[in-house]
Amino acid sequence: LAKISAGALLMIDLDNFKLVNDIYGHNIGDKVLIRFAELIRKIMRANDLAGRMGGDEFIAFLQNVDNEKILRLKTEFLNQQLLISAKEFMGAAMEIPLGASVGGVFAPNEGTDFTTLYKNADRALYEVKQRGKHGFAIFGAQSHANKNIPDAGNISQMRLILGERNVEPGAYFVDFETFKKIYQLLSRIADNHQKNLALMQFTLSEENLADELENILLHSLRQSDCVSKSGNKFFVLLINATAQECDGFKEIIFSRLKTASAEKIFYEREEIF
Repeated sequence: LAKISAGALLMIDLDNFKLVNDIYGHNIGDKVLIRFAELIRKIMRANDLAGRMGGDEFIAFLQNVDNEKILRLKTEFLNQQLLISAKEFMGAAMEIPLGASVGGVFAPNEGTDFTTLYKNADRALYEVKQRGKHGFAIFGAQSHANKNIPDAGNISQMRLILGERNVEPGAYFVDFETFKKIYQLLSRIADNHQKNLALMQFTLSEENLADELENILLHSLRQSDCVSKSGNKFFVLLINATAQECDGFKEIIFSRLKTASAEKIFYEREEIF
C-alpha cells in the first residue's frame, strides 16, 4: 500500500466496546471482537485487504471502489449484524449501544500514499464520532455526496433530505457545535412561548467514565431531549420538563450508574425558562 492507485481506505471503529468488557467481562468481549472481525471479512472481496490496527479499531482497503453508496451499505450491514450478534451473546435485554463507525477516503482523489490516506480516513472517522457514532463519512465527500442528494423540486422532497433516518429510541446525541445551535434556537422559543427548557451538566472527574454515562444518558432520556459532550462534561437539554421532572431524570440517571462512578460525577442544572 506504499503507493495506492485506486480504491477506498476505511477506518472502522467498534463503538462503546469498553462497556462490553466492563459489564459482561472479557470473555464476552473477545467473542464480540471476533464476530466483528468476521463481519468485516464478509464485506470484503477476495482482492480487498483488512486488518486490526489494535484494540477495537480496524482498517480496510477496497480496491477500485469509488462509490459512496456501496460503502454506506456496507456500514449499515456491519451495524445491523453486530447488534444481532451482541444480543446473541448478551441477551435480548442488552442495552449497550454497540455499533460501527466508519471513516473513508477515496484514492487517488484525496491522495496516493498510505500516510495521507490514513490521516484523511481518520478525520472522516472523527466526524462520525462527533455526530454520535454508528455511521459513515467520506473525507472530502462534498462532490460525492451531492450525487446522492435528490433534486429538491418541492417541499416534500426537501423533507426527505432534511429528515432523520432510522430514528433510535432515547435521546438525540450531537456534536458540541450543533448542540450550541440547538440551545440557541430553543432559548429563543422558550423566551417567546413560555416553554419549560432546562440545561443539565454532568462533570466527570475521570475520563474513563464517559462511555458508561453516555450510554445511560442516551437510554434514560426521551427522543425530544438532546445530549452532547465537550471535554470532561456532558450536557443535556430537556424540553418541556418541569423542575420536578428534571429531578426525576437525575435520579434515574444516577440510579443506573455504578455506585463508584456516581461518586465521581458532579451534577448541575439550570432552568432556561
